[in-house]
Amino acid sequence: MCNDILYPKEDREKKILLNVCKNCDYKEEADNYCVYRMEIEHPANERMQTLNNAPTNPNLPRTKNIPCPKCNHKEVALLPSTSRRESGTTQSFACCNLTCGHRWNE
Repeated sequence: MCNDILYPKEDREKKILLNVCKNCDYKEEADNYCVYRMEIEHPANERMQTLNNAPTNPNLPRTKNIPCPKCNHKEVALLPSTSRRESGTTQSFACCNLTCGHRWNE
């Protein structure tokens, strides 16, 4: 376990609630089925700092399932998204290759 925040996730097959880590494969069955949502407003300058150091920021979730479209590096950081489309939320990514640093949205 990487000691990061655990997020609720439903296991539809077993019909249970799990707490899962977005950075590693750790998961545990939830001991409480109440899920609370907290929305935190950050000042614009704080948000910019997060975006500027994305490749080295250890607090951002990362994935190795989406390669960078520019350099094909396997690890990318998932950036906090602020825009929404009619079909859902737009996800923003930043390449973790320090020589590339490419950013894109999907």
